[in-house]
Amino acid sequence: MTELPAPVMPVPPPREERWLAWYLRALATVFLIAGLLQWQSILGTPGFVAISDMPIYRQILTGYLGIVMLVAAVGLWMVASWGTVVWMLAALSEIVAHVAFRDLYGPAWGVVGFHLTAMVIYVVLAWRVAQVREE
Repeated sequence: MTELPAPVMPVPPPREERWLAWYLRALATVFLIAGLLQWQSILGTPGFVAISDMPIYRQILTGYLGIVMLVAAVGLWMVASWGTVVWMLAALSEIVAHVAFRDLYGPAWGVVGFHLTAMVIYVVLAWRVAQVREE
């Protein structure tokens, strides 16, 4: 009679990888809420500025962010590499809108600060994960 091999116990990921995964999931939650808030305007929910009442440049940004933020939220939650790329695209788009075109979109320094801080934290965590993998 052939004996079955002993079950292999999965090795838990290093602590740094878990931190990065939880951080990306927290960001996913923020981007899900932000994307849904964009959709409040797109759908014309009372209490929000309807997209039809916005200037065309604002309509384009609202529609773009409404889609890109939700896609980024899904990718970040899945801890997929494409999620990080879409998140960076959405964040950089919003930073450019509020810094380079602040006369059109207004200076939203809180939003810009959030995105830059989130990016710095991500780079530090990803760098730490890479260090642990090399060891």
